[in-house]
Amino acid sequence: MPTAQTCTITEQRELYEDGWLTEIKWDWSSTDAGAVVAAGGAGVGSTTARKYTGYVGECNTVPDAGGTTPAGYTITFYDSIGKPLATKSGASTTAFESHTAGHYVVNTTLNIAISGAGDAKGGIAHAYIKE
Repeated sequence: MPTAQTCTITEQRELYEDGWLTEIKWDWSSTDAGAVVAAGGAGVGSTTARKYTGYVGECNTVPDAGGTTPAGYTITFYDSIGKPLATKSGASTTAFESHTAGHYVVNTTLNIAISGAGDAKGGIAHAYIKE
């Protein structure tokens, strides 16, 4: 039986000096094909429910440890029109990695796409938006 992806999205907003700072966190687990996609079937996709307007300054990744550590995978953060905000090929399988995004977004959802992670591997991805 094929492995289904899982992806739990949480958001934390804090009032910052001159606006809101929002952290979006994707806690993901890949399919048997090593992928996580925007529309993952059975309502388990990687697309945010909320739309954002602001500046995406940083995205980062943290791989799982132990038996669910992903292989050297590729992760891309996208907006709703498919514009890549940050991409990392050969993402680290052992450490936190930061990826500068530096893109403005207007009234858009965000999602991640992952390939090459391995069967049922996982990690956490974050994006930080100044709204």
